[in-house]
Amino acid sequence: QMVDCSAVHSPGEWSGIRLDRLAAILAKPFGITVTSIADVGAAFSVFKLQPGEAAFEALDRACRLRGVLPISDGRGGLVLTKPGQTRCSTALVQGENVKAASLNNDATERFRTYIVRGSQPGTDYLDPEQSAAVEARATDAGATAGRTLIVIAESAVDIASARKRAQWESTVRAAKAVSVSATVQGWRQGDGTLWPVNALVPVYLPWLRISGEMLISELTHSLDESGGTQTQMTLRRADAYLPEPEKPAENDPWGGVG
Repeated sequence: QMVDCSAVHSPGEWSGIRLDRLAAILAKPFGITVTSIADVGAAFSVFKLQPGEAAFEALDRACRLRGVLPISDGRGGLVLTKPGQTRCSTALVQGENVKAASLNNDATERFRTYIVRGSQPGTDYLDPEQSAAVEARATDAGATAGRTLIVIAESAVDIASARKRAQWESTVRAAKAVSVSATVQGWRQGDGTLWPVNALVPVYLPWLRISGEMLISELTHSLDESGGTQTQMTLRRADAYLPEPEKPAENDPWGGVG
């Protein structure tokens, strides 16, 4: 219900609230407990619900701003954690323990050029033209040439924060475009512990041209007559979960945070 039901709170705006407290408030109407096992960062100067957004959508938006992941604890509750807080003791290696693997490369949300445009309040050091025409760019050399995304800043922005937003869009979209599905025999690593979700794992899959550390973003332990015990994993680049640059609260009536 938290995923598809709108967050109903009055006035729907909080000042000086920390992420863990906000998560507990959003989850309480659905009887969901929230546990934090990570540093949730500084309090938001202000956090506003967007009209009609689902409770989990609001929580996920807040979590992205602090680089935190809201994941299930397997018992009906939520855990606030950081991506890759733990590391696997066993690597995923082609020809050794990987039974099957496939690469998903979805570039529909990936662009060659990112342009962030906005404005900032005038000062004694900026003329009105400079204040009204803030623009910054970032490039993703791995994306198809000619694809451009223009992002209009939701609130007042200076050139430094515009550059940061453009680079974040480029990095995170490129990372999210690629995922790997991998299957291993059994539920446990070489040291006897269960394969964990939200853990960094060394991956060596030459047939997919992948070599390096990835994050286990999803995981399923299964048992059937044909395959016995198996673990299916979805792997992503860890930088797909970089925290979103914060947006100033001023002049932002819909969902501003700080």
